[in-house]
Amino acid sequence: MRKKALIIAAIGVGLWGIVSLFFLDSWVKTGLIRSLETANGAPVHIESVDVSVLPLHVSIEALTLVDANKPDMHWLTIKHAHVGLRFLPLLSKKLIIDSVEIADFMTHQPRDTSPSQTNQANTESNKTKSAPPQSIDLGEFITAQGLDSKKLEALIRDRGNVYLEYYNQVSAWIQRYREAKHKPQSESGFLGQTIDLADTSPWPQLWIRSITASGQHGNAMVNLAIRNVTTDQVKINRPTTVDGHTQAKDRVTTLNITIDARQEPTQTQIVFTRVDPEFQNPSITHAHLATEGHIRIEDQALSGRITTVAQPLQINPDAITDDTVSDIVSMVDQTTLDIDLGGTVTQPAIGVACDIDQHIRRAANRAVQREADRLKRQVESQVEAKKQELDAEINRSIQTETQKIKNQLHQQLNNLF
Repeated sequence: MRKKALIIAAIGVGLWGIVSLFFLDSWVKTGLIRSLETANGAPVHIESVDVSVLPLHVSIEALTLVDANKPDMHWLTIKHAHVGLRFLPLLSKKLIIDSVEIADFMTHQPRDTSPSQTNQANTESNKTKSAPPQSIDLGEFITAQGLDSKKLEALIRDRGNVYLEYYNQVSAWIQRYREAKHKPQSESGFLGQTIDLADTSPWPQLWIRSITASGQHGNAMVNLAIRNVTTDQVKINRPTTVDGHTQAKDRVTTLNITIDARQEPTQTQIVFTRVDPEFQNPSITHAHLATEGHIRIEDQALSGRITTVAQPLQINPDAITDDTVSDIVSMVDQTTLDIDLGGTVTQPAIGVACDIDQHIRRAANRAVQREADRLKRQVESQVEAKKQELDAEINRSIQTETQKIKNQLHQQLNNLF
């Protein structure tokens, strides 16, 4: 019997080896493409997949996802990805991934549909990479009355809604799995009765312990480290964290996100910094910008502050239509912008406070004082010139009269003698 068992085991191992050698890679590749296309809503291409059983890991080469809204673009291209999994949890229908390593990813790249379009696509890609990032053009909001805060708040609200929509998608994903977690599995039991099966497994349905990625987004190099992506934070007793670092030339951004769904409501903390020592746009000739943001989201409640300090600051006077304001603003050498967040994620309340009005008033006072000093010097110069002219005229008159008197005296003396 023992020999038979060993023979059967050997046959099973052999069959598994044959399947792994000839079919497993293609099965995984086909299933992965099908799953990604369902989630992406557009074609997905994978050049090759290599599955290793001991230890269990999957290597993926040349993964591209077409943008569902722009079929001529790849919204994500990954040159190489390596995924390390645990085998035993798979037997309990649990997916535990120890690590995901993504190398050389790129976003929003033109899709090479034909050789004739390759050069054009590369040219357009280079234009996209070299294009400066969108920034707030200060000249649009400075008037003779000062900073137009309402107009600036509207712009910030529109741009903020784009990022808040990403958070809504993540929140919906968390809520969906949180609700599914409370629905016990069941199966038919004795005499057709339904028996609820509690999930006693120590593993959640999904747990990605670590994701590291490096690549390029636009003209910025990106490094990401994501920890503990899971459908059940309670079981692992860890929050999900995201640490990011991007650099485009001298512009550096750091990001830290913590999502804690172990208790309701879900709490999210976002901390980021950005330093741009060579900032320019049509309204700003040169500025050193330092931005720091602290944002907190509890369920849907939103709070936080984003502060940007521009120092030194050199404003382009030609960007201001009012000549008087233009001359004054050109003397402003620093400013601070505070964005206060409140309300909810779906209906954010945004308040903007900027001290540029104070700096403009100080600059205006300096301009007035400088003009007053100039006029004072001009008047003093004119008075001094007039004084010298009068002194000269008086001296000439005195000399003339003195000479007349001398002449008269001389004549009288001649007459006497």
